[in-house]
Amino acid sequence: MRNISARQAVRNMRNIGEYAQWSVGGPEADACGYESIIGTMAGGRVFREFTPIITPKFRLGENPALFTSGSCFAREIEHALHELGKTVLSWSPDSGLDATSFNRYNIFSVINDFRLAQGGGYDEELMWETPIGWIDYSGNDVQPTREALLAARNASIDIHKRIAQADAFIVTLGLVETWYDLKTGNYLNFTPSEVLASNLSRFECRISDYEENLQAARYLIQFLRTHFNPALKVIVTVSPVPLNVSFSGQDVAQANCLSKATLRAVAQKLADEDELIDYFPSYEMVTLSHPEKAWLPDYRHVRREMVSRIMQTFIEHYVG
Repeated sequence: MRNISARQAVRNMRNIGEYAQWSVGGPEADACGYESIIGTMAGGRVFREFTPIITPKFRLGENPALFTSGSCFAREIEHALHELGKTVLSWSPDSGLDATSFNRYNIFSVINDFRLAQGGGYDEELMWETPIGWIDYSGNDVQPTREALLAARNASIDIHKRIAQADAFIVTLGLVETWYDLKTGNYLNFTPSEVLASNLSRFECRISDYEENLQAARYLIQFLRTHFNPALKVIVTVSPVPLNVSFSGQDVAQANCLSKATLRAVAQKLADEDELIDYFPSYEMVTLSHPEKAWLPDYRHVRREMVSRIMQTFIEHYVG
């Protein structure tokens, strides 16, 4: 629980004024059945081009070295940062590597990458031969041959070692539904559909909860600071991209709401307990903007123009 004195709570509200309020009541509002919106109250900002009030806990200097990891939205962040001329140590469009092979949809698969980067190389037990090629389910790689997969994963490991040179780590939390390999004791990055039918006893679906994701995120940050950079600053975001398929038995829309609410709460807790961790509200900027400005027609993938606006906002507040 975060306790705020009554005096500080009133001061918090007064300091940001209309930004602290959604709408306001009154005689005119009561007569028409809804409340009025004044100035910058949230009711007048949502479902347009929503930009929340942002108060950074720290700044990163003129040209910080940034490393991004996480779900497919992290690739969009990297692309936007690259277009803006910023130093991106993780994947970038000129890296010569497939962007999708860096997508990590749960916090546990993000941990896998940095463990491999610190632990001396790739674990070949993670490789599978399937009808569509060689796959590493802990990553996001599909290659025609074993040698090609090994080369791709080693290239990824080399890139993850660059976290040691990063000023800040931007991690995008994606999903809480995961798959687990009971044989190797590894969380997978996506559903092992090509081998699942013949290996049902080897895998299980795990729907991770708040505490599991919080502890994993804490472990990841401590791991990076212990093995790579003790002064690492961390920006936590939540991917707005919804869950595509749910194995929970729930409607996928409900399952997605649970997933994002869980991870948004985790992100806030991380930021509340560490002065070198901050939450950046890219999730809110997408989901509370006008849908046609935020989303492609599938209402799942974010328009690149929207990502660019988000990263311009990030740079205005954190860089320089």
